[in-house]
Amino acid sequence: MGFFSAYHGQPGRTGIAVAEHQPSAGIARQVPCDRCQVASAKVEVITHTGSLFLCQHHHREHRASIIAAGHQILRR
Repeated sequence: MGFFSAYHGQPGRTGIAVAEHQPSAGIARQVPCDRCQVASAKVEVITHTGSLFLCQHHHREHRASIIAAGHQILRR
């Protein structure tokens, strides 16, 4: 769970409602992974401090911690 305690978020990313992350009609928004900033986020983790976006690699790496902490996981 150290991964989540070290996360400070990015401007504009905390407290965003899940509905806002859905692409508009015909527009696909690419959101980078908050951990590596290189890959596209495929998973959104809803925490008590806001949303955390992870690529598939980092989701697999931290999945056990995410589940243990009781965070909600959404596929993008």
